[in-house]
Amino acid sequence: MAQPVAAGTCLLERRGEPHAGKTLGRWPFSSLRNTLAAYFVAAALWVVLATLPNLWLPVEVITTQTQTGRQVVVGHVLSVDGEWTSIIRAQDKGISRIPTKGVESRQLCHLTGVQPGGRRPILWVILRRPYDSPNTSCSNVVNSIPDPVLPGSLPR
Repeated sequence: MAQPVAAGTCLLERRGEPHAGKTLGRWPFSSLRNTLAAYFVAAALWVVLATLPNLWLPVEVITTQTQTGRQVVVGHVLSVDGEWTSIIRAQDKGISRIPTKGVESRQLCHLTGVQPGGRRPILWVILRRPYDSPNTSCSNVVNSIPDPVLPGSLPR
């Protein structure tokens, strides 16, 4: 145990010789590479923390046939197996379990106010091409379906 401590002390003393009168410590972000690395780590952390309340699954409009009639659910499909389809509703985050046989259609949509809006790709901006986002708003999809919407599934 004494040998590693003595070797470490000797190394520290040797490192200190050329820096006589100067402090040994350096600010950890003194190089450009370290500064950029810290920036990107902070940016990635911010993106992850900012999106934690939202599910990282696509939002869908699911039309179902139940015993009481047809119904529309807006949410994130968690799982689909032989008997049940599990959905987290978009507004209240409640779970709906629907018989898989009763699912008539599923359509991807864009949840306005929760997900960022679609923007033109940068090349299209440079070329001044018009852009129509393929992301259909969930509200527009639901309004095109005459069936009632399950309460708690479409944010206002």
